[in-house]
Amino acid sequence: MRLGTFNVWGLPEAFSDDVSSRMRALAKRLATTDLDVLLIQEAWTREVRRTLRQGARRAGFAVSE
Repeated sequence: MRLGTFNVWGLPEAFSDDVSSRMRALAKRLATTDLDVLLIQEAWTREVRRTLRQGARRAGFAVSE
């Protein structure tokens, strides 16, 4: 079993630049991972979590809310 963690640095826009486009890019990359389990850290906002969950589902991951 292959496990991975992504610290996505998904801070609110007031604390970080260009969060939305970074999260969309990360979500696209999930399909290229060779992982069985992926843990996501620092997804602080609802938008960040929604974007990454959608990308994870498209990549074939089962997603926990």
